Amino acid sequence: MVTEGKVDAAIEQLGSTLARFKDEIQGPNRIDIYDEIQTRRAYFLTDLDQFKKAMPILEEAKGRRNDDPIFLFYLGHCYFRAKRWDEAQEKLERALALRPRPGIAFQAHGSLGMVLCETGDYKRAKQELETCARSAAPDYIKQADIWKWLEYTCARLGLKEETQQYSQLARPS
Repeated sequence: MVTEGKVDAAIEQLGSTLARFKDEIQGPNRIDIYDEIQTRRAYFLTDLDQFKKAMPILEEAKGRRNDDPIFLFYLGHCYFRAKRWDEAQEKLERALALRPRPGIAFQAHGSLGMVLCETGDYKRAKQELETCARSAAPDYIKQADIWKWLEYTCARLGLKEETQQYSQLARPS
């Protein structure tokens, strides 16, 4: 089954994989496989605004995955979507401190920038969002509204020229 770009299908496929191999992968020697499947499933659920379903899945593995930057990004992103700002900031900062691969790093910087914006730390938010924008794929920048977040952040900082610049990027002619 091809699931690329089809989040619902991916969630369903991961769920059926878990059901089929549950006994084999929940044992002590294979719990990492179980956690990996559950983590990806939770990330997809979060992206569908089903973070209430995702949260218990991620929190179940939290103690086992505290040194995994990808897991910490997923958990931080889920906390962000649930508006649990302090927990989101803590997990995203920890994920970044563990130096995730570039494809996760730019997303973690973006999510952290959004969290900081929500908490009123606009100076740091701007830094994180700009770090994200420097290395993110164009489709991610568009999907995550990075230019709009930067426009808002710069407006809150009173940076008129940068606000206008990001406004034009957010709304190209």
